[in-house]
This record gives sequence, structure tokens and C-alpha cells, in this order.
Amino acid sequence: MNLKAMQDILGHADYTTTMNIYTDATEELKESEISELDEFLKKDEQEDTEDEE
Repeated sequence: MNLKAMQDILGHADYTTTMNIYTDATEELKESEISELDEFLKKDEQEDTEDEE
């Protein structure tokens, strides 16, 4: 969903208002994002190691 469009539809003067009201960084979401980042970094590190061989 486009944040600027939602800002306009909801009548907020600033998109940060929309973000602060309608988004939530739960512990579960944060753990999921950390896990995805960890997997990405492991793959990148593995590719670098393979390139060196």
C-alpha cells in the first residue's frame, strides 16, 4: 500500500502521523526481520568464501 496515498486518504498532514498510528514493530516481526537479515548475510559470506577459493 502506498504510504503517501494513505496519508492523503486519511487526511494526515504528514506521513509520519500515518506511520505512527498504523504501523507496529512487534517483537515477532523484529525477530523475523533479524532472521531474514542473518540468512542473507550468511549467504553473502558463503559466496565471498567460495569466490576466494
